[in-house]
Amino acid sequence: FGNIEFELLFYIPFLGKSVGFPAIMIPMYILCRILWAKLKRRFPVFLFKQGTDSDEQDREEMISMKEVDSHGGVPERFWHDNRP
Repeated sequence: FGNIEFELLFYIPFLGKSVGFPAIMIPMYILCRILWAKLKRRFPVFLFKQGTDSDEQDREEMISMKEVDSHGGVPERFWHDNRP
């Protein structure tokens, strides 16, 4: 795409009478992203909540090394019912 040039209807200072591929495609990409962000809310597929509450309950809490050092090991709240 290096040699593709789009001719402009009028002269623009610092650009001249024609622009290259990026000068056209980057603004078009930004415009498409803005339009898609506004339009995707209208599609039924995107109306559903992405995450569910059960997904959040299955997540594990991360233990910081500071917490491990201060307790001399893994704190009790991180042990499950079936301790080794």
